[in-house]
Amino acid sequence: MNSPAPSPTAAPLKPTRARFGVVGFCVALAVVTYLDRACIGVLAPDIRRDLGLDMKQMSYVFSAFTLA
Repeated sequence: MNSPAPSPTAAPLKPTRARFGVVGFCVALAVVTYLDRACIGVLAPDIRRDLGLDMKQMSYVFSAFTLA
């Protein structure tokens, strides 16, 4: 069976602006992740002291932010 041929008078679909929203959302997430990483880097000594973490355990915390 053959599929019906497109009508020669059919107007092409106009692209939506959804892609700009998706890109903007991804950029916003990247900025938040960067800020979180910068803040945890500054606060690492206090976090280590408060939670009693050694350097290896703190590296796991940093890795969690990298993976996210």
